[in-house]
Amino acid sequence: MPKINMRKTSSIIIPAIIGLITFLIIYGINPLKVSNVNWILLGYDESDIIQHYSGWLAYRNSEWAFPLGLANDMAVGDGTYITYTDSIPLVAILLKVFRSFLPAAFQYFGLYTLLCFILQSIAAFKIVYLKTQNYIYSSIATILFTFAPVLVERAFRHTALGSQWLILFALYLYLEYRDKKSIKTWVCFLLLEILSIGIHPYFLPLVAVFEFLCLVEDIKLRKWISIIYIVVIQAVTFLFGFIIGALANDVSPSRWGYGYFSMNLNAPINPYSIGAYEWSKLFTTHSQTLGNYDGFSYLGAGILAFMIVDLSLLIYTGEIKLLLKMIKDHALLIVMCVLLTLFAITNVITLDDQILYELKLPEKITGICAIFRASSRMFYPVYYLIFVSLIVVLWRITSNGKKYTAFIILALIVALQIYDISGCISQKHKYMNDSFSVSTLLDDPVLTSIASQNSYLLADDFQENYIPITAWAYTNHMKTYFSIGSGNFEESRSASDEILNRVKTTGDIGDNVIITTNFELAQQYDEYENIAVYATGNWYYIYNVCH
Repeated sequence: MPKINMRKTSSIIIPAIIGLITFLIIYGINPLKVSNVNWILLGYDESDIIQHYSGWLAYRNSEWAFPLGLANDMAVGDGTYITYTDSIPLVAILLKVFRSFLPAAFQYFGLYTLLCFILQSIAAFKIVYLKTQNYIYSSIATILFTFAPVLVERAFRHTALGSQWLILFALYLYLEYRDKKSIKTWVCFLLLEILSIGIHPYFLPLVAVFEFLCLVEDIKLRKWISIIYIVVIQAVTFLFGFIIGALANDVSPSRWGYGYFSMNLNAPINPYSIGAYEWSKLFTTHSQTLGNYDGFSYLGAGILAFMIVDLSLLIYTGEIKLLLKMIKDHALLIVMCVLLTLFAITNVITLDDQILYELKLPEKITGICAIFRASSRMFYPVYYLIFVSLIVVLWRITSNGKKYTAFIILALIVALQIYDISGCISQKHKYMNDSFSVSTLLDDPVLTSIASQNSYLLADDFQENYIPITAWAYTNHMKTYFSIGSGNFEESRSASDEILNRVKTTGDIGDNVIITTNFELAQQYDEYENIAVYATGNWYYIYNVCH
């Protein structure tokens, strides 16, 4: 019987426990209950989480098709790829295999986010241990990564983007490769790229950055075979993306938004995000402009204090040369950080609520950049490298017989970081508990009756606030003629227009339900004897009363 390597086992178990405890502190157990969808249907921070859940429901109800991620029950006639509803395709595809055994209301976003916290913790532990070879220090440092504001802010709001462990594992592979130059690293990069395209394509360039750095390391040593590895990795990733529909050729990868969803220059020190959370007990929020809200990158009071502590210790101990050596050893990595930061800021440079400068770019360049239109997310690797650098510098300064000093300083930094965002933690925990008992559209008996007698949902004047209604429709196995994801839907729009025109001229609504927020429009439909209008909230449901 093979012996268990306790050192390797504990390097997984300890951080896994840290990730689990962090998740429970912030969110509690309610989001882990797969049948609890109330917190989703209430919108969390915005309607995006409902879009993710609705995409899963539509996909789950749809027949199997190719590409595997095609949901035909959404945008009937064209279908929607669940990559474009951010429903974490890899998880959705695996769960669809077992759809017959799943309850009508079933969400996997709670369990997936817990997994993200655990993997974030394991990856962070591995990085710090690689550089310090100390379990206690690595364990304390790991807490900073699980309570990282940028992770907590993305989790559940954009669930797939909570998969920041992909970046940390890519960073770990790069740091390890500099020492070992193992071919296994390239196999791991292939796995990370496949996971990235199967979770959220935004992670592809963030993982590829570290692949490129490994490639440069090899070329320095004249190991040109690594170019072949890179080409094979991209080819396999592309093939996998095609199979699941993440790289559908009928959906343009370039969309509007580059320069709008940018990172404000104040982002690292600005505790402001959508949802009006109290992100800091110590720092005040700054105003922003355009779509800067998507560029939330607040470092936290603990990390900001960490910068001052490290700099003070470097000066006090006369170890500035240590910092200079680290900069020299990682010069290319620093250059990549600068480039990623510039891409995140974009050609529209903003500070507070002002546009400082706008550089006009050729249309072709803008089109390429718009593939990753929410450019502020490109700052994530830089964000975490700041964490890693501060942690490593402190250890190296105090490594000469002063490791307990490092433990104490780091523990105080962690305590300050958690205290700073404690208001936000309390708010998120309270939301998850309070939402559990709140009624939603799924609890309305009239809507349940309407859904049971009809098969299709149309929107006469589609708006984003119709997204919650799609969750009701798909839960009740209805299909929609509109999509809540990206794509070209000519066939679906044509069929929808034909039905709407028929209803308006003849009153023949069939087994369709029409949704609108326009009172006058609802009244026009209500003039037909066979048509009824049910009003709830800001919505009007128009359906066949003769069913």
